Amino acid sequence: MPNRGRQTTAAPTFQYLPQVRNPNFCGRQRVLETMHKSLMSGGSGRVQVVYGAGGVGKTQLALEYAYRYIEQYPVVWWLPANEPNTLASFYLALAEQLGVIEAGNNDVAEARAAVCAALAQRDDWLLIFDDAPGADAVRPYIPDAAGGHVLVTSRNAEWKGLGKSFCLRVLERADAIEFLIRRSGRAFEPSAFTLCQALGDLPLALEQAGAGHPTPGTA
Repeated sequence: MPNRGRQTTAAPTFQYLPQVRNPNFCGRQRVLETMHKSLMSGGSGRVQVVYGAGGVGKTQLALEYAYRYIEQYPVVWWLPANEPNTLASFYLALAEQLGVIEAGNNDVAEARAAVCAALAQRDDWLLIFDDAPGADAVRPYIPDAAGGHVLVTSRNAEWKGLGKSFCLRVLERADAIEFLIRRSGRAFEPSAFTLCQALGDLPLALEQAGAGHPTPGTA
């Protein structure tokens, strides 16, 4: 990856994501491309919020974005954001990985200041705040810097100008059918259309339905 200004060869590199890439992910191509364009545009676009109903696939979309563009981000860090203590603990771990606090230091305010200062010196990082309750929960943890990118997923539609936001909806019917076929390991059947229609093309519901039909040869 070419040097983008403030990054140096001595800067630490590490990538933490909670799951492997989902081999059954499909669709969302235009959404992913639009997200990437927004994040690369700079300004308010460097913070992208994806909100929507539970089960619509926000977390999987964020994971797919991270894996799809991971070569652009030597530093990737996933932060569960639904509980304050959990978010703080994962942020402390990020500070340790960056080498800006000593192991065992539990001073969250110090960690926030140190991480923000360190990331302000580079522009090759991606922070993902998953399942955030609102802007106030994550705002203190987002570096106020021109470089780097931030993804936030949430069920909350109100983001008080934190960045650019959009509502993620259910899958297109063709993508829902393709996902169900991939997840179940079965060839297309007319019932796939009927089942997707009955489940409202909701990714979580399709995942659960597909899991009930294991791929041949697997337990």
